[in-house]
Amino acid sequence: MTGLTSLFAPDTLRTLGWSLLHFVWQGFALAAVASVALTLFRRASTRYIVGVLTLFAMVTSVACTFVVLLNSQAAMQATESAATPFIVCANRPACARRRSRRQIAVRSSASLARRILARRCALLHAAHRR
Repeated sequence: MTGLTSLFAPDTLRTLGWSLLHFVWQGFALAAVASVALTLFRRASTRYIVGVLTLFAMVTSVACTFVVLLNSQAAMQATESAATPFIVCANRPACARRRSRRQIAVRSSASLARRILARRCALLHAAHRR
């Protein structure tokens, strides 16, 4: 990590980190849209195009987020201020109940992702058997 910080400015690395963090929800949203599109289309060529466009959109979303955050100080401040209550709350014992609600939300979203993935696998398996 020391080599990375000597090559890039700290602001650039922080912007890259925030861009990758934003990609978590952006990638999930793009994957959800692609999942719906893949269930609607039957032709293999169309499904292939949907998959390639989704992957291209994922790469583009990281790059666009990085450029927006790097060029806009207001966007970076809004991103950091939105995350600050969670960081402060995690360090205070009075927020233990909130933390448990957050853990429940994370667990339920992970459960939802597992169910979506299991359904997609079942659909692909059924289509492959035909």
